[in-house]
Amino acid sequence: MMWQGDGQAAASASALRELIVVRHGETTFNRENRVTGQLDPALTDHGRAQAEALCALLATFPLTAIYASPLIRSVQTACPTAVRHGLPVQILDELMEQHLGALQGRSRSGADPVSSTLSASRRHDDPQFRFPGGESATDLRARVRCGLARICADISAGIVLIVAHKRVNQALLGLLLDSPVEGLRGLRMPNGSACRVTLHPTPHADLLGTRGQPEQGRRRQSR
Repeated sequence: MMWQGDGQAAASASALRELIVVRHGETTFNRENRVTGQLDPALTDHGRAQAEALCALLATFPLTAIYASPLIRSVQTACPTAVRHGLPVQILDELMEQHLGALQGRSRSGADPVSSTLSASRRHDDPQFRFPGGESATDLRARVRCGLARICADISAGIVLIVAHKRVNQALLGLLLDSPVEGLRGLRMPNGSACRVTLHPTPHADLLGTRGQPEQGRRRQSR
């Protein structure tokens, strides 16, 4: 089966049964309500606790491989699960968060006039829009598509864990479910949360609850 996104082949995923897509745990920037993008803050104590909770959540899943963004918050989130399963954390640059240019490091509070001006200029319905020095949603989706193709070429079967970022995960789910990112914005992924993507027979995604079961009413299916 060939997964399609934007009318082009996203990845040949016929051998994979499932993917677990995770957003990294809480960072110092998340706690301070600052825009992160490709800056590299570490996890807070709470973020490390979320990584341990993820490890417990996935303890009984027969993981085949673990991939993470090179940013430290993703690697730190993946490490406890990797140790538990005896698997290496494989770093993929394609999973790095979207570069948000001049907005990176700025406060979201509204007290930063530069941040407020930049945020007001954002055009959510334009996939080509980018902040000065940043990356567009189209650029991000193309990059994530390449990363997904690499994963599917490397893994012959089983369940793959991917630990990445909010916008990367939206792009990844969009490719797997053949859905525009705009249709996935309602699928919230808080820090440390996990989404189980079942590929066969009908691709669909569920946010996992604390016992590893889908949360009621939190499913997205391919269109």
